[in-house]
Amino acid sequence: MKYPLLTSLLLIVALAGFGWWLSNIGEQESRPEQAELHYPDYYASDLVSVRYDQDGLPQHRLKSAAMRHFADDDTTELEHPIFWQYAAGAAPWRVTATSATLYGDNNKIFMPGEVQIDRAAGNGKRPYQITTSDLWAHPDSGYVSTKQRVQITSQGDWLRGVGLQGQLLEPVKIKLLSEVRGYHEID
Repeated sequence: MKYPLLTSLLLIVALAGFGWWLSNIGEQESRPEQAELHYPDYYASDLVSVRYDQDGLPQHRLKSAAMRHFADDDTTELEHPIFWQYAAGAAPWRVTATSATLYGDNNKIFMPGEVQIDRAAGNGKRPYQITTSDLWAHPDSGYVSTKQRVQITSQGDWLRGVGLQGQLLEPVKIKLLSEVRGYHEID
């Protein structure tokens, strides 16, 4: 061998590098990933929450069989939520779903699956029933939207379409986005 010292040195460096690589693999396997840490930091059963306006009148009310909050992404999951949106001079809108996810400051809510929205008659206003799915709601503004099929009924009238954008606070505005069909009974 011409260069025994150089060969020995390269062998030592290679072994040290291999040992360092093996030790880092063990550390990475023992460290849990951030996604694995998605667990609730608090929860509640049979939750009822009411938000009031400056005059002490209810703006909206939320009732849920179970609630879990997750700190890692600041979301709240609800089971069997019922949400009421109050507006002065009219019966409240009631929104029911199987589940819901609240994001951030709780002013953005997604309700996957079937969603029922209804309002009782009162103060000269007609009753409404809206059936849809995968609904987004913004409680502070009263805005709701979906890209899914929608059916609206009120007494003998009905509308069907795909996609909805609506304002549940006064003045109430509901817009169906496409494939709209309807029936209206004239009294």
